[in-house]
Amino acid sequence: MKTQGDPAQMAHLNGPETEENLDKRHLNFLMVFANPLSVCMFTIIVGSKADTAGNVGFWETE
Repeated sequence: MKTQGDPAQMAHLNGPETEENLDKRHLNFLMVFANPLSVCMFTIIVGSKADTAGNVGFWETE
């Protein structure tokens, strides 16, 4: 979640989210993760220090 509030990570995606929006998104993720077959989220890490490069996710839609 922290990369979604990072200006450098979100520069080309309409900018960083506010703390309030990050809190809401986190609650939504927690509700969705209650059914582990409905969504997959991954954090992309690089380098020996495991620096976060970004996030990617996919989920079912109707």
